[in-house]
Amino acid sequence: MAQKNIEKRTEIMSCAYDLFSTEDYNNVYLKDIARRVNINKSLLQHYYPKKGDIMNGLLMDLLKHTFTYLELRDEDNRDVHASLAIFTAVLWSAIDHNKRLNRFMQNALAEFEIFDNFIESIFDWLKELRYSNSSCFEPHALKIALFFAIQGGMSVYVQKEKLGVSTLYICEEISRSFMHLMGCTENEQDEVIRKVEDVFPSIRLDSLYSYYDSEIEWFRL
Repeated sequence: MAQKNIEKRTEIMSCAYDLFSTEDYNNVYLKDIARRVNINKSLLQHYYPKKGDIMNGLLMDLLKHTFTYLELRDEDNRDVHASLAIFTAVLWSAIDHNKRLNRFMQNALAEFEIFDNFIESIFDWLKELRYSNSSCFEPHALKIALFFAIQGGMSVYVQKEKLGVSTLYICEEISRSFMHLMGCTENEQDEVIRKVEDVFPSIRLDSLYSYYDSEIEWFRL
């Protein structure tokens, strides 16, 4: 891809993130993004035919860098359950402590097609991990468990103030729901949660935000 096209795509994504992180998704139109980039709508659609294509591109880029950030700090080759539990705790805490990122993620995951891609991306990441209990891994069961656990957790997250629950509580319940559906015993679930409690305090959110800022060209705190 020509350098000029790469630069223009980055500019489009940067302007789109500004809008998606401050406005409701349904109130943002392609013409609004085009105006921010100072191009016409037809040229914008040459790069991204639909608004959802831009949102999906932003989300996949964010996930890719989150996975990489966690893998760089994984010294224990954690199994699939612990990896998902730590990913959930880190990502949702990062979302919860950054107003713009929070708005962006709620906009993104409210769209069914984009939510499906979100689950698919996590599914692909977990499939590629080298985890210790691979003999217990069944891909179809994993995908079903991801949908049930994360969709349920997101429904609680958007109502967490009304329900009086913390983000970390929601993350733990997402992880426990996932592990239950994957056939883990309560003792196995407790062991994974203890791993998360040991690892999570060492992962500083300001370090994650700095990583996003240095590696994702369109990201802004």
